[in-house]
Amino acid sequence: MRFFFGVCRQGEAPGYPRFRSIERYDSFEVDARNFWVEERSLRITKLGCLKFKTRCRIRGTPKTLHVKRCGKAGRR
Repeated sequence: MRFFFGVCRQGEAPGYPRFRSIERYDSFEVDARNFWVEERSLRITKLGCLKFKTRCRIRGTPKTLHVKRCGKAGRR
């Protein structure tokens, strides 16, 4: 796969990059080094503190965290 600027340097007609909306992705993963669980909140490095709900008690040490945006709060 050739990248945009590499194609431009070779003098070919590039396929221009498309607009990527903030609503394009609704989830992301965080590894164990970058998050920790407090009482009813979840602290993620560079993101801050988030409230969360769980159906069961967290046992052991989580290795990864999958954060998913759901509902319509804060979306247009």
